[in-house]
Amino acid sequence: VAEYRTYAHWKEFVALVLDNEPETEIVLIGSGNGRDFAENLAQTFSHSSRIRNEVGTQTIPEVFAQIRDAALLVCADGGLMHLGRASQTPILALLAGPIHPLMRFSASECATAMHAPDRVSDIAPGQVFDEYLKIREHSDAGLSCVYLGQEPRCTTRQSLSEPS
Repeated sequence: VAEYRTYAHWKEFVALVLDNEPETEIVLIGSGNGRDFAENLAQTFSHSSRIRNEVGTQTIPEVFAQIRDAALLVCADGGLMHLGRASQTPILALLAGPIHPLMRFSASECATAMHAPDRVSDIAPGQVFDEYLKIREHSDAGLSCVYLGQEPRCTTRQSLSEPS
């Protein structure tokens, strides 16, 4: 797992959702490599019946079905984001690095791409929550990009092959 694509502030984001969105249920999904983190997150919020941990318990088709039925998928750049795109579920994607969000999404997709120059963990939980609320209010909008710094330039073929 590329460290710059791993979000370190899920606890804070989940706390904001649970505290401010009383009707929202949160389902943690993903592959087994996130199981320890998800178990820790679920344990932190064990007092809430609105959070359910399904990480590492489902096949890819089962995860796809769960995403397809969700109101919104909030995820970092990775496999879940691509399943969300295929399911046409509204997405709040946390991205970082040199790859432009338009290389991940088309303008017509119902998604918000939040992009940090270096690491997705540079995106504050409050910023994620603010975008989450905007999507919840306007889930039928097209692609929106939020840059926490300069908009990345689309990478050229030559620079893709150069080591960083």
